[in-house]
Amino acid sequence: MLVEGLEFHKYYFDLASKMPEPSFRQNITMSNPHIRWVGKDCTVVSYTRVDQVILDNVPVTKSTIETRV
Repeated sequence: MLVEGLEFHKYYFDLASKMPEPSFRQNITMSNPHIRWVGKDCTVVSYTRVDQVILDNVPVTKSTIETRV
């Protein structure tokens, strides 16, 4: 499924503004970015996303590989 446009992201921004403050701390970092120009108006960015969270006083780290066009 291909999702295009700002409406997809706007939904999450609007949702976040309605939610209560989280009871945990979170830090998100972009690691090892790789940028590839596909054409004059298109770029592919691949990176490792590292999420650091403290849940119930326990530090948790999760990493995922993401690609954005």
